Amino acid sequence: MTSTLTFRIDAPLQSWGLSGRFSHKDTAREPTKSGIVGLIANAMGRDRSDPIGDLASVAVSVRVESEPRTVDDYRTVGSGNADALLRLHGHDPDDGYFAPAAGERGARKKTPIVIHAHHLIDGAYLVALHGEPELLHRIATALDAPRRPVYLGRRGFFPVAPFEPAIVPHSAAATLRSTPWRPPAWWPEDRDPPAKLRLVEPAEPHEATAIRYDEPVSFAPRRFAPRFVKLTWIERP
Repeated sequence: MTSTLTFRIDAPLQSWGLSGRFSHKDTAREPTKSGIVGLIANAMGRDRSDPIGDLASVAVSVRVESEPRTVDDYRTVGSGNADALLRLHGHDPDDGYFAPAAGERGARKKTPIVIHAHHLIDGAYLVALHGEPELLHRIATALDAPRRPVYLGRRGFFPVAPFEPAIVPHSAAATLRSTPWRPPAWWPEDRDPPAKLRLVEPAEPHEATAIRYDEPVSFAPRRFAPRFVKLTWIERP
C-alpha cells in the first residue's frame, strides 16, 4: 500500500544550504533533502554522528506554498575595537583589539573577514515523504513531539506553526497536486493566493531538470551525493 507523510514548514526566516562555506553561506529556495533529513534526525534526538541511512532512504518532495524572498546577511569578523569589553577585562582600549586571523593562532589582523549569509524570508512549504510505512509513522511521531528543539536550516530559525504531520494513502505526486492550498500563519488578509505553485520532486536522470547535491550520506563527516529533481508548476489546488 502506498503511503505518504506530509507536513508543513512555516517560518519568517529559513536557510537551506547547498554548497556554502564559511565566508559564503548560500541557500536553496526551498528545503533541501539534507535539511529535511537533518531536521527529522534532530527531532528524533539523534546525534550528528549517528547513522542516517534509514532517513535518507525516504523520497522527499516539496510544494512551495509561498515563494520566499532572499536576503544577504552581511557580516564581518575581526578588526573591531570593543572598548567597553576591554575595560571590563582590565585592558587599555588605546591598544586596540583585533581578532585572530583565520588559521593563525594568536595572530592579529586589522582586515576583517567578510561573510555573506543568505536567508529566506516568508517562505512556506508542504513537504511530502514517501517511504516505508513504519518509518513514516516514527517520523510523524517525532515531528508531533520533537525530542529536541528543531530549527529550519540554522539555529535560531524556528517554525512559527506546528508541522501537522499526516499520513495519507496516496503517492507523494498525487498528494501534492490535490492537497488544498492553505495560507501561512502570517499571510495578509488582503493578499491574493498564488495562481500557481512550484513543485520540486525526485526524478529519474532522463526526466530531471536539475541536480541538487543534497542527498545526505553522512553528517559527521559531512558527505553528500547528487540527487536528480524535476521542477514543475501546477495550478493551485
